[in-house]
Amino acid sequence: MLYHLRWIECFIGYYLENEFWDNLNRAQSLIDLKRFISHVSSNMSKTGLRQLISTVFIKKPKLCFSFLRFVLKFGQKLDLNEALLNIRRPEWLMHDFLNEHRKETYFCAADPINSELISLASRILDSYLLAQQAGVSQGHTKDSLWGQIEQNYQFSLISILQENDHEKLARHLSNLFQQKSSNGYTHGSRWQEFPHRMLFVNSAIIERLVSFAEEIGVIRAENIEQGAIGYSLQEGISSILGKLEKFLDIKMDFPRVGGAYGLLFDETLITNESSRHIYGAYRIVKFLNEHSSLMEYPLNIVEIGGGFVGTAYWLHKFLKDKIASYTIVDLPTSNISQSYFLTHALPNIKIALFGESSDDAKISIIPHFSTEQLKNKKIHLVINQDSMPEMPSDEVERYIKWISTNPGCFFYSMNHEAFSIVNGKPQIYVPEIIQNFSNFQRLERNMMWVRRGYVEEIYQVR
Repeated sequence: MLYHLRWIECFIGYYLENEFWDNLNRAQSLIDLKRFISHVSSNMSKTGLRQLISTVFIKKPKLCFSFLRFVLKFGQKLDLNEALLNIRRPEWLMHDFLNEHRKETYFCAADPINSELISLASRILDSYLLAQQAGVSQGHTKDSLWGQIEQNYQFSLISILQENDHEKLARHLSNLFQQKSSNGYTHGSRWQEFPHRMLFVNSAIIERLVSFAEEIGVIRAENIEQGAIGYSLQEGISSILGKLEKFLDIKMDFPRVGGAYGLLFDETLITNESSRHIYGAYRIVKFLNEHSSLMEYPLNIVEIGGGFVGTAYWLHKFLKDKIASYTIVDLPTSNISQSYFLTHALPNIKIALFGESSDDAKISIIPHFSTEQLKNKKIHLVINQDSMPEMPSDEVERYIKWISTNPGCFFYSMNHEAFSIVNGKPQIYVPEIIQNFSNFQRLERNMMWVRRGYVEEIYQVR
């Protein structure tokens, strides 16, 4: 695309230098301008092109915006939207940084199908079927955002569940992170139909590691207004990763489970979700440390709508014995991947699925309608990450109302606030729902460093 923009620049430069203002005044669109390209193909002068373009655009505003629309529409056809979802520093594209630091995607092998895995799949299936029988509400409607995700991506998983086939479920989960059913809380299979998208995902992994390192202050924060673009990349991503791990005092290597994939740096696997999950866990731990006088360790933590619960995994790595219990509350279909991932990723921690005894379990995974079973437990912290805006408003209100019944509890929200219409209604704006409950006090509000457009908030229930 940059090559084509250079041609347009050179054309406009030739256009002005030859004083074709009469023709310019008649030109109302890029289609008109295109006719002159044949006259300038041999003239590639670069002198003052930016000034010349600026002069043309200020005289013909309609032409300016037509040009920009053309670039965006052309880029959209080339999957620009998908690129912008992942490449959050487009200025890096003006140089060859992303190509210079490009690495081949590392794909973990699917987990071996053995009796232990089939036994786990049987447990997961039994828990899911029990939840289906006991469920008083689905937690979403078919035309809701998550309802659409289930219809578009999870039909193969739901078919397996309806067949009540635990061996098929075992095979499906053994390659969890490359399945279409993972789309919505990981990148899943979205690269398979269009393989070039993996270039964007890998670029996002690099960019988020840099942003994370900037947030904690182990490298300079880049400034597009002045200074070198991509300066931190000069030392190499492995060096930046090493600084992150030293500061955080953890190994950022993602578990080799479920066919996970990402980039490998000196045997450390970083997935597309690694930085934001570790970032979320780090920010929670940082808040807890800063308010240690208000904490009652060990903590009882509840996470609502945790995706594949990457944040839960990393919080256990950070807090270890400071966690007394960790309860994950989500849709029954989401409980499936959560149960599979955590059982493999934290093999030394006892995990209770819905319908199993949780007496001596540190982690419990329950469906969305089961918060009532937590009423006799003191909850110290509730987490919701990238989830509530996708829920129906009555479901969010139900969760917030439940949180409000736990005085002293902290609520950590990491969500987007985009004004996005889904089936005629805007997506949930979490602070707006919380305003309906007078006993919430907001303690912090920050933009998320590693994911543009996401906001971190921390509330306390008074």
